[in-house]
Amino acid sequence: VPFTVIFSLLILGTRYISLELIGVLIVLLAVCLSMHNFTASHSDPFMAALIALSTSGNALSFVLKEKVFRSFVAWQTSAAHQPLLGDQEAPLSSPRKLDVFVVNCCVSVFQVVWLLPLLAIGPAIGKTHGLGLFDYLHEAGHCFVEGCPNAWQLYTAYIAVNLLYNAALLFLVQRGSALLAFVSLKAVTPASAILFSIDWPVLGPSTVTWLDWAEVVLVTIGIVAFRAGNLRKEEYIREGQRKICFA
Repeated sequence: VPFTVIFSLLILGTRYISLELIGVLIVLLAVCLSMHNFTASHSDPFMAALIALSTSGNALSFVLKEKVFRSFVAWQTSAAHQPLLGDQEAPLSSPRKLDVFVVNCCVSVFQVVWLLPLLAIGPAIGKTHGLGLFDYLHEAGHCFVEGCPNAWQLYTAYIAVNLLYNAALLFLVQRGSALLAFVSLKAVTPASAILFSIDWPVLGPSTVTWLDWAEVVLVTIGIVAFRAGNLRKEEYIREGQRKICFA
């Protein structure tokens, strides 16, 4: 979330009103509560900083996606005021938004292009369990096709859920912002803890503490406050007011 705020400020020129910032701070407080199980004796400051820094790439990715959505709307608005010669239709009252599935497909193609060279790194960092790259891929393919029970069914289910998950995130970015998507994602951890309290097949139930419930409540309040701030800021902009950062 902090990286998304920084990149939104630098790349998109986004400015926030106080209600939005309060929502972000409430969500960050919930994140701090979620770390209650990690004691100082089991934490490495360097690794903690490295893991935190690793989230900057994902934040930058979603801010750039938001920039693509905004740029398309700006282009549509510009084109609406410059109709083609002979076009007698009136300009659209509201510009179309870039389709979420188009962006998702482009992102997936880009990931495939980078996946192939990155596969070569697997043996170097010990991810192939001592096998060569091609032997490992052959073994994985055999497992997927016939060697492992229910492998292709489970993987197909994972792909379907993952596609829906990515499309939902992009929809949040399209309709709201990258920061709204990341703020909403912070509800995943406490919600998962509560869902794991159900006696699922194979997994069984787990214990839900009062801190888990507190996290859910705080994240929900933070998301509602942040979204309310979004709507209030849009209202200020429509009215020509400049109550940014302190409203």
